[in-house]
Amino acid sequence: MAATGPVREVRAVAGECGATEVHMAAGVTAYAHRREERLREALGGDGVALRVHEAVITAVAPGAVTPAGSDHFAVFSPYFRPL
Repeated sequence: MAATGPVREVRAVAGECGATEVHMAAGVTAYAHRREERLREALGGDGVALRVHEAVITAVAPGAVTPAGSDHFAVFSPYFRPL
């Protein structure tokens, strides 16, 4: 598997530092879960453990705020109002 993007960069930094573990905050999106699995696989091949921390790093827990009548926000413009 060819490493791309975040996986390539994390592997490079871990290698330069001689790291035996990489720590990261858990993500909640499907993209974040796929990235975590690619990273775990690539680092494991390098002999580096991936430690994922489930702590919430946002002011509001993921999923706590949702739009009425939908499972996601479809339009950003109501939240962007130039001064």
